[in-house]
Amino acid sequence: LYLSGSIVPGKTGFSLTAGGASQFTSPTLLAVAADGTTVADALRQPTDNLRFGVRVDHALNPEHALRISYDRGATERRGLGIGGYNLPERGFRSTTTSNVVRVAENGPVGQRMFTESRLELSWLSTGSGADLESPAIRVIDAFTSGGAQVQGGQRAFEVEAATDLDYIVGAHALRFGTLVEGGRY
Repeated sequence: LYLSGSIVPGKTGFSLTAGGASQFTSPTLLAVAADGTTVADALRQPTDNLRFGVRVDHALNPEHALRISYDRGATERRGLGIGGYNLPERGFRSTTTSNVVRVAENGPVGQRMFTESRLELSWLSTGSGADLESPAIRVIDAFTSGGAQVQGGQRAFEVEAATDLDYIVGAHALRFGTLVEGGRY
């Protein structure tokens, strides 16, 4: 989905984007159960994705512009770790969520200079967990049952600030700038 338009004609505009997908892969399970029966199944490992974004562009004056945007993405995967000798109870899931906020301002300074300043904040979280919390039982060349022994995740927050100054000298341009980055993990 994409939608864009004018909020204040000639001054402020916006755009919205959204999208998603649901898909799956099909690993094959071929194991011999504890009672000696053969287990052969086509399994499903679903993945769901969702993306969303919004952006606003605003003319501060006839020469300077401001742009603000926000983007979010989320992915969930289920049924990971199954197939082969691993029974469905060995499945685990993982999730990833990301968020990004951007602010930028640009425009000329006098006759020969142009400036652009940017700020970006982003935060990301990932996590995973077993569908079943129990000891694993592995029978070599037959099957593996029990919990997947998967648990955890991480979080990150990052910031980036930058500013550039372009100076025009005849047919040439010189660029000066600063970039500051930081993060917490």
